[in-house]
Amino acid sequence: FYKKTDTKVVVEAGSLMLPMPLQVEGFVAKGEVWSSSKDKTGVEGVTMFLYGKGKVPSGCSPVPPSASVPLGQKTEPLCMASTDKNGRFSVSGLRCGKAYSLIPFFQGKQTSFNVVPAVAKVEALPISAHYISVKPFHISGFSIGGKVTDHGGNGVEGAVVKFEGGE
Repeated sequence: FYKKTDTKVVVEAGSLMLPMPLQVEGFVAKGEVWSSSKDKTGVEGVTMFLYGKGKVPSGCSPVPPSASVPLGQKTEPLCMASTDKNGRFSVSGLRCGKAYSLIPFFQGKQTSFNVVPAVAKVEALPISAHYISVKPFHISGFSIGGKVTDHGGNGVEGAVVKFEGGE
């Protein structure tokens, strides 16, 4: 991940000294979230929260104050990324030598996904390629919450909800 996206240099022969330093802002971690461990269909809208010590990576989206974040973490997330329509995500600006944790999270109004693994450890090392490949996450289950009401919007006591033959 480079701070300046392009610099024109013409090399006519041999080597060339750059007129300014080339500043690398950090590594990029890339990964995917699949619908299951067997079905590699991408899942859109899963938020990947990045945890670690130090500064917020320069190429990573800040976490808005209104965002729902995973419970039980000792610190606030540094930043976040979301999966695209193909289930892919990337987090940019990871600093060399630093260790991070990526935690997947999806919670809608009435649905939440159980995503495994629950956390992925990521370390930006000088021997890394130009990006860090994160082992794929997948959905292992989900939870649904809600309320059963009658036509007037009143709660129905003792209602049983069935999904594909189960309760």
